[in-house]
Amino acid sequence: MQRQKKMSSMASTMFNKYVWLVNTIYEAGHISKADIDRRWAVCYLNDTYETHIQPRAFHRYKEAILLQLGLDIQCDRSTGKYYIANEDDLKAGTLHTWLCNTFAVSNLIQDSQELHERIIYEHIPSGTEYLTTIIQAMRDQVELAVEYQSYKRTEPETLEMQPYCVKVFKQRWYVVGKVHYTDGSHTAKEEQTPRVYALDRIRNASILPDKTWKMPKDFHADEYFAGYYGVIRDERVRPMTIRIKATSATANYLRSLPLHTSQKEVERTTEYSVFEYFVAPTLDFVQELRSQGESIEVLAPEKLRLDMRHSLEKGLKQYKNKKNIQCDTKMTL
Repeated sequence: MQRQKKMSSMASTMFNKYVWLVNTIYEAGHISKADIDRRWAVCYLNDTYETHIQPRAFHRYKEAILLQLGLDIQCDRSTGKYYIANEDDLKAGTLHTWLCNTFAVSNLIQDSQELHERIIYEHIPSGTEYLTTIIQAMRDQVELAVEYQSYKRTEPETLEMQPYCVKVFKQRWYVVGKVHYTDGSHTAKEEQTPRVYALDRIRNASILPDKTWKMPKDFHADEYFAGYYGVIRDERVRPMTIRIKATSATANYLRSLPLHTSQKEVERTTEYSVFEYFVAPTLDFVQELRSQGESIEVLAPEKLRLDMRHSLEKGLKQYKNKKNIQCDTKMTL
């Protein structure tokens, strides 16, 4: 176990070095090996206090970066400076971009320890414990034995899963996979299609190396969630055109961070904007709309508009009901 942890730590350190090199070259645009070495000499990752990156090691780093991150570091022979030949891939919003950004920020923070109390992270609850196990099973196409505690059940369920993909949403990790419930808690029909499971509700997960499977050629993670807001993918709720009216202040937030990839601004005035979406009105999307409060108004479809109205009226009644108010006269605010 200790040997495995040591190897994992070494692999993590090497990956950090790769990301540091990518970030150093990317920020500079074009940079000489001498300038790279000067930055490396004062980098916290340089635990052996090297004055420069050895040529052979530098070549290995470039090869590993191309293989693991898909980023091609080339040398401009006319200037002798290094650059990322396919730097547009870093701007495309891919998994590689997310990894590079995450580790680059981590590297920067580690290199600026005096700032650690001034940088506040957004906490992600438990759920990452089995993430590496799940990704390994995805890679090797072997099944997982999972013990899952659903919020709807008092006792955990046991199942065997073929993990198709993972997704992070609202500070939680989720896995999509086809399953077989070994405790007989679900029907065969329910097991025919992929299902979504929250990692923070997994009590135990282990790889079943002898149970292999093949990734379905017709399954694509992006297509699976296309037309849906988050992780609720209810076949009974189909994507449709939804229009909302947002105040000018809220419209600014929606422009900078769209609610959904299908978002289009179809009308804009000094007081409000109208946005259009093609998305399924599942519970998570409706809750997101409710969280906007009075700053947005659902215009269409009519059923969703009425549902939003009834929900707001019900919530208002709770605040009007004096019986729900419990005050401690001894409490001083």
